[in-house]
Amino acid sequence: MSDQTVHVGVLLSSYTLREWEKQALLELFNHPEINATPEVLIVDTSQTSTQDAIRSHLADLSLWKVYRLLTFALSAFADETWHSTTTPVSDIDVLDNTEIIECTPIPADGLGNEIPPSAVSSLADVDIAIRFGFGIIKGDALTAPTHGMLSYHHGDLRKYRGRPAGFHEFINREQTAGVTVQRLNESLDGGAIAAFEDVEIERTTSWQEVLSELYRISPELLPHAVQNCIE
Repeated sequence: MSDQTVHVGVLLSSYTLREWEKQALLELFNHPEINATPEVLIVDTSQTSTQDAIRSHLADLSLWKVYRLLTFALSAFADETWHSTTTPVSDIDVLDNTEIIECTPIPADGLGNEIPPSAVSSLADVDIAIRFGFGIIKGDALTAPTHGMLSYHHGDLRKYRGRPAGFHEFINREQTAGVTVQRLNESLDGGAIAAFEDVEIERTTSWQEVLSELYRISPELLPHAVQNCIE
């Protein structure tokens, strides 16, 4: 691997990172073979109320949404899962002194969001971007970074597309489920696969256990995905 610095942009839905997201960034920025550095954090500052989120969730009710609501209701009486615990960006040393740009996504025609021009301009200065927020992204933000934008899909894109992560594999009693890191393009779940890993789920007894297994192996995939895109 070249000693050349890889400048990275990270798109976030808030000023916190979930534990698996934090671990993925630490894997990348501490990787001995990749000289990666965080260049800019783009933070979604739009505020969606809890009521609006519930209305949106119920607007197109389906089996997985009913299951998800029941899971959320039960989780109120259980300990928080390890992967969903959050850490403020300000408490993550590797992100100290990283430029932060706040913005509100612009609804795209049809499905998805576009990133405001001011934030797209900052992405043009990075080698690669990692999406942990802003939903489905369309427009110039996808091609502004030199090597594109990476996003996790917790499933095997070749078999299961769309949401929710790991649910269909659990319901269909699959022996394995996959974690994909893809380089995004304008098509939904149609980006090129930058890294992929299978995980055994045959002994899991709940959807939450499947999710835990998928998130457990997620961090190690990010450095491989970045390497595959920049080489």
